[in-house]
Amino acid sequence: MMTKGGPARSRSKVWSALGGVLLVVGLSSCAANAGNEEESQTEVTEAPMDLGEQVLGDWASEEKGQPHLTFAEAGKVSGSDGCNGIGGEYTVNDEDVTVSLGAATLKACPGVDDWLRGVATVTVDGDTMQVMNADGDEIGQLQRSDAAAE
Repeated sequence: MMTKGGPARSRSKVWSALGGVLLVVGLSSCAANAGNEEESQTEVTEAPMDLGEQVLGDWASEEKGQPHLTFAEAGKVSGSDGCNGIGGEYTVNDEDVTVSLGAATLKACPGVDDWLRGVATVTVDGDTMQVMNADGDEIGQLQRSDAAAE
């Protein structure tokens, strides 16, 4: 016995059910992609540089004579106390950098404070280098002056 609209009505129900399934799948896909967009927009932060990387480069002061130091990757340091050339080696420790100066020139420069000649250790805080003497007292500061900081 055949009911009124039998095969046509069955096809209609199948298409309706299939459309519902496709709608649910489509919405699930959108929700999944929305989560991926959030993940892809999450900012990736770099690990902080260790002290050995932070100290590398050129550091200077605007004081008379423009005292400055340059820390190279090979553990070498060079510069000027504002009057005389200085140089030596440095070693990176857990919390600071130990500087061992070698021979330097010794010309007289009236009015120039040669405080940088007393460097024993340095620490870095952003673009500022604190310079300490052998007693651990801060004797001055230098500012990062190389293009790598920009």
